[in-house]
Amino acid sequence: MLSKRQNAAATPKPYVVPTSKAFDGNDGKWSTFVINVGNPGQNFRVLISTSGSTTWVPLPEGCTTSDPSDCPDQRGVELFAGAQSRGYDSKQSSVSKLIGLYKMELGSTDMNSSYGAQYSDHTARFGYDSIGLGPASDKSLMLSPEIIGGMVDKDFFLGSFGLAMNPSNFGTGALPTFLSLLPNSSFEPIPSLSYTYTAGASYRNNYAGSLVLGGYDKSKFKTPQVTYNMASSDDNILNVAIQSITVDANSNSESATIGTDNFAHPFSASIDSTLPYLWLPRPVCDRFAQIFGLTYDESTDLYLVNRTSRARNLQSTISFKLGQLQTSNNYSVINFPYAAFDLNASWPIYPESTNYFPIRRAPNDVYTLGRTFLQEAHLTVDYGRKTFSLAPTNFGNGREELVPILTAKSRTTKKGLGTGALIGIIIGAVLLFLLLLGLLFCLFRRRRRRQKSTVSLHSNSGTASNVPQTGNWTWNPSPSNHGSIEWQGSSNGRHSSNATSNGRRGDMVSPMMSTTSSEAAWPLPNNYEMPASGAARHTSVSQFSSTEDSSPESTGIRDRSNESMLSSTYHTPPEEKPRILNNGPAELSTDSEIHELESPAVSHNTHSMAESPRVSYNSHSMAERYRNLLTPPPEEETGSVK
Repeated sequence: MLSKRQNAAATPKPYVVPTSKAFDGNDGKWSTFVINVGNPGQNFRVLISTSGSTTWVPLPEGCTTSDPSDCPDQRGVELFAGAQSRGYDSKQSSVSKLIGLYKMELGSTDMNSSYGAQYSDHTARFGYDSIGLGPASDKSLMLSPEIIGGMVDKDFFLGSFGLAMNPSNFGTGALPTFLSLLPNSSFEPIPSLSYTYTAGASYRNNYAGSLVLGGYDKSKFKTPQVTYNMASSDDNILNVAIQSITVDANSNSESATIGTDNFAHPFSASIDSTLPYLWLPRPVCDRFAQIFGLTYDESTDLYLVNRTSRARNLQSTISFKLGQLQTSNNYSVINFPYAAFDLNASWPIYPESTNYFPIRRAPNDVYTLGRTFLQEAHLTVDYGRKTFSLAPTNFGNGREELVPILTAKSRTTKKGLGTGALIGIIIGAVLLFLLLLGLLFCLFRRRRRRQKSTVSLHSNSGTASNVPQTGNWTWNPSPSNHGSIEWQGSSNGRHSSNATSNGRRGDMVSPMMSTTSSEAAWPLPNNYEMPASGAARHTSVSQFSSTEDSSPESTGIRDRSNESMLSSTYHTPPEEKPRILNNGPAELSTDSEIHELESPAVSHNTHSMAESPRVSYNSHSMAERYRNLLTPPPEEETGSVK
């Protein structure tokens, strides 16, 4: 795609298509727009087609020697190389390429069904060439290559510029339309696939039409603006329901609502600016003829009006009530002065200018609101959202006020955030996620370590508490086989604790690790019996110093020493050891062997008591030692700690 005006830092903004400042046509006086075709550009004044998707311009063969000498000018052909051109000459363009002769079509609109047989069999010579908006110059927005159709038949008297989105296909695949390429143009991008259009009104002091691509001119329409949905995602036809048509004939105080007097139900119609006519149901046309004194001409399928009737009708007003549905409460009302329908047909339709009223009998029950309707109605089409809107045209001389129509995606992006800012936000979000993930991992790891440092011991009665990690345990025998166990522990510069049992089987007191000098219930299994004499002592060496006091009668153990213990040694005399009752937990081994249980997370520093056989092992926590002590082994290994 090429552009004659290069702008490396182009920002999407609405593009206003220049008007010719002239009013052309043989079926009325219509505000035309200027385009140029080829390289170098050949200028044409064209009309706008809301249902067509390609560009059509007259060929030189479209004006013959028998036609008026100003035929090319009447058909919108302008000067080329300082002389009046007779039409589009592809040989004058350095970039043209012929495709062939094909039938003229209007996107989703079937011309035979919508317009009748008169318009169904026209052909054009299609090819590729450059198409630019506005007169040929360095400032013209040009795309190349684009589809161009050269026409000869005069039923489409002036050229047209198509705004529909239906791609063309000449057997080589779908070809994109001019409008569809503009949002992604490197040099003149528009904000979205949208446009606004009003046809202009010669009867209002030659008020020029307006065509804005990718936006709208706020000064061109009045409120309210009513929005309608397109038929489907693949159908660009702009359908509305005509709920009523009301005529207010001021000259004779006659008023009639045509929509209910002549047919049972409101009807649907499409908005199409390609031709000026309103194709309506036959009863509606007959009612218009009755009110305004019209005469139907079968040779041209037009309704004519004589001078007397015309003079009487000039003060009349016609109102169209349009809704999304036939009974919708969301509707537009567009009011027309009779002058909007007071048109002239000239050569080649009639040899002389003739007043006519632009309604036609619709073929095949397909109804259309043509260019006449868009004189008083302002149309907004948004292909991105599949919607279109109607509002009354504002004919004031207000200052141009362009507003972009943003895509739906653009509207959800906060204004003022550029690409760099958005990338920064994304990177920041990713880093924050990774940071949170790291914190969760650390918390999880710390919790796992705490879980490893404690163990839950369950008595027969179902109670449980945690075993302290560090400390000194001493067995104090008594004659009744129920001695006491003394525990003294120190930890992490926060606390040191001690506790004793109450001398009953299955009962022992243990410290609350966050306190000092406390007693707490620590039930042991009921089948565990203390030795009668001797001493069993566990010594634990830690890296802690300071102490805190605790309250008595604390239940359970709150481990706050974590993995602080460096090493530990468990001692028991060979003659005095815990015994197993009723196949209870394993008893300690009384031989002199030393069993080393390695833990990679600690430094080993074994302490011993003089003259006592010992079972020495290194462990990460006191909990692991007591789990081994109290867990029953297999029957064949009863009496030893594994």
